[in-house]
Amino acid sequence: MESFDYRKIEDEDDEGIPYLVETAFAWRGDDDYGRRRDIVGVNWSPGITNPFRVLGGYGQSLDSILQRQRVGRDEPVTFILHVACPRVDYLDRGKSSVAVRS
Repeated sequence: MESFDYRKIEDEDDEGIPYLVETAFAWRGDDDYGRRRDIVGVNWSPGITNPFRVLGGYGQSLDSILQRQRVGRDEPVTFILHVACPRVDYLDRGKSSVAVRS
């Protein structure tokens, strides 16, 4: 529990639409399976796959940003990301990918 960290951001986008972003991060220890566990979701619904494959005008995915922060797929950590917003722009009919505004 010493490595557990939680952050919450409540703000509005450029159009005045409110949003909430919550993240949590924890190291699981060396005796774990040695793989990063991602739990991500939008509006209290967990994603079957990572819905943050393209982040706004940045042209990067959540995975690539975590990799740059040295939180690669083989690290024994848990990463949680939850986004709540009254207007979500999905990129496909299955709601498996969201458009995140820059």
